[in-house]
Amino acid sequence: MVAAWKESVKRWLRALHTRVSALPLIGRVIRFFSSITQLGWAVTLSGVLGTIIGIYSSWAEVTALGISALALLVGSVLLSMGRTGHGIDLHLERNRVIAGDKAIGELVITNPTGHSLSSTWVELVVGTSTATFSAPRLAHGEEHQESFIISTARRGIVPVGPAITVRGDPLGLMRRSQVRSESLDLYVHPAMINIAASTVGFVRDIEGATTQDLSSADVSFHALRDYVPGDDRRNVHWRSTAHTGKVMVRQFEETRRSHLLLVLDLDRDAWASEEEFECAVSVAASLVRAAGREAKETSIVTQVGPLNASSPVLALDALSAVEEVIAAERLPELAYKAACEVPQASVAFLITGSRASLTALHSSMVRMPLSMIVATLLKKVSV
Repeated sequence: MVAAWKESVKRWLRALHTRVSALPLIGRVIRFFSSITQLGWAVTLSGVLGTIIGIYSSWAEVTALGISALALLVGSVLLSMGRTGHGIDLHLERNRVIAGDKAIGELVITNPTGHSLSSTWVELVVGTSTATFSAPRLAHGEEHQESFIISTARRGIVPVGPAITVRGDPLGLMRRSQVRSESLDLYVHPAMINIAASTVGFVRDIEGATTQDLSSADVSFHALRDYVPGDDRRNVHWRSTAHTGKVMVRQFEETRRSHLLLVLDLDRDAWASEEEFECAVSVAASLVRAAGREAKETSIVTQVGPLNASSPVLALDALSAVEEVIAAERLPELAYKAACEVPQASVAFLITGSRASLTALHSSMVRMPLSMIVATLLKKVSV
């Protein structure tokens, strides 16, 4: 009840601030005072108090210090003044990269106004850090480009942006900042290796997808061919045999069902180290890419729920964000949940860590349907 009341008060205050800031005069006053930094407020307070105390006590030194502090503030205000109105376009060469690859971006700073703009600083938020660029003085219609490289040592989703123009003074008493671009997401996919697509397994199924592999017995008719010893006589096409004078048999195309199910254990207790967990995520990503190479359906189930695997790219995006979970459900329960959610799977991989017990592994495997081919992956890392 108290939390809901506090949240409603915060929303009301935010709405009030937005409405008041929209007023021309009051909005300018609010923006001016909000541009004073904490150090600037400290200098302002020191200057005001020093001047008042010095004058009333006839203390010349304190008065001089107070006036000097106020003079510093006035100088900082003058230095931070200047026309703004820069336009900034933020671009990424690729929105998706693999861990270890270079991620290159570019800032295009333009002057869309009808007058020249003085030099300014541009800050770009990248993940938890901030990069700073210097933009020179720009005439009307002129632009300036800045390229940058983002570190992709570890998988993850890295927010890039927004780009912010900053004007201030060398002492840091004033800071006028304006957001000039939107934020972009850089998906750093897990490291992967090439796996032959056939290793994810097939199950022959009359309701499966038709392939280009020929078979002597199936439901998808392809063509007629000459009889060879060993062919099933039930597939002899007697009308064509009578017409040609040669024994002709039906040739079929195989119908297969291949649905890959990945059960990724996020339980922190199952993993000996962060390196081991990252290796497991890379294994899952490699299997996803191998299945996607031949347009095979994939499902990924974890303790936090199923991941979006409607396409290989979206599945890799989801794997970029997975993290270990504390006090998560155990592997047997997770395997049972996965089997219930994806009963149509033909192949299931249980991906867990070296701390998982053999009892838990056996219990997990027996909970999978007999129609599934089940493999268990563990990774032992020396630490």
